[in-house]
Amino acid sequence: MIRSWLLYFVLLLPLQALEFGEDLEIQFFGTFDATYTDNAYLEIPAIIPSKARFAQDEWDFRNSLVGVQAQYNLNENLTLALQTLATEFFQNDYQGILEWAYLSFDLGDDFFVRAGRFKIPYLVGNELRYVGYSRLWVRPIVPIDGVGGFNDYIGVETIKKFFTQESVISLQASMGKAKHMDESIEDRFLGVLNTRIDYGQMWLSLSLLHALYDVENVINEATMTMASLEAKVALGDWMVHAGYSHGQAQIIRTEDFAYASIGYVWGLATPYVTYTARNFSQTLLTQERVRTKNQVISAGIRLDMWLQSALKLQWDHYQNDTPQNIQEEANFEANLFTIALDVVF
Repeated sequence: MIRSWLLYFVLLLPLQALEFGEDLEIQFFGTFDATYTDNAYLEIPAIIPSKARFAQDEWDFRNSLVGVQAQYNLNENLTLALQTLATEFFQNDYQGILEWAYLSFDLGDDFFVRAGRFKIPYLVGNELRYVGYSRLWVRPIVPIDGVGGFNDYIGVETIKKFFTQESVISLQASMGKAKHMDESIEDRFLGVLNTRIDYGQMWLSLSLLHALYDVENVINEATMTMASLEAKVALGDWMVHAGYSHGQAQIIRTEDFAYASIGYVWGLATPYVTYTARNFSQTLLTQERVRTKNQVISAGIRLDMWLQSALKLQWDHYQNDTPQNIQEEANFEANLFTIALDVVF
């Protein structure tokens, strides 16, 4: 498996020297991830939403991936963008998967309309889930099952940006049909509203999401509503990330999710500590709500090295509590150790 990933990485490296012309931009990215856990009950906190579990006391490399982002200007107002991904979470032999693809129309005055397949623009870490170099931590700080179990959707987005001397304000409205991890759930409609303010190295993001879906043989036109607030604040060499999300849903998970992280930029090294908490409940066929509380304390360091690459070392301590379930696999503590190399070229 390691040899397969390294082969893809080595084959991609020479491509960075190619010139594709003014109308075509191509960027390659990759992550080599080695993760170890001391508990076999821990669901993999993966970049790829999954219900797979780690083998206890073994190193796991399934979070490793390679990807390509491409953007082609069809004319001065129309652009085609796509991202492909290869990882063992999708295929054991690393076959490529088209992750997102869309057409973007520039209507002028910093107003854009996009149509195609997207990641759901809810929680900042969800859209950049696969580009490890873009974040401080080893893994994105989002729930492992995405946005209430939804991750991708086909639809339309409108984006309007306002520029001032010191800030950028972005307004985004999205709608379409999403795909759920559970095949018994079929989405009817998904809509998201986003507002983001960027000011220097700081930003503030607010999102609202509403979905309609059917649960096979259970309910039609069930609803899910979620809201989130996230921010990044930079104070000298210190950086603070924090966010909160609340959701209400029928049948599928209702949840509260919060995180806070603080890091210190010390030359090329950035040590950090992070705390995340997730309280969620899910309705069973018996109509009983099963509640679970998950907490994670993390400590790590990011080392920015040559070109656009970063080496990350991270330790996580997981605590999972399900009071209504006395089985050991529902109530446990686990330690996770990860070494990751993220590159973009």
